[in-house]
Amino acid sequence: MVQKIGVFILVTFAIIALVREPDAVAAFINAIGAALQTILATLAQLFQSVQ
Repeated sequence: MVQKIGVFILVTFAIIALVREPDAVAAFINAIGAALQTILATLAQLFQSVQ
């Protein structure tokens, strides 16, 4: 139950942030995407070097 309340609060703040600062939220999402791409590329290189 506490976890559901926490998720609800988190989603509520995310929606408020999206409405008030859409550019900042978009930049944050793009940064997360770039970080994930870097991590995936690094893991791919690691597994290629192991083989």
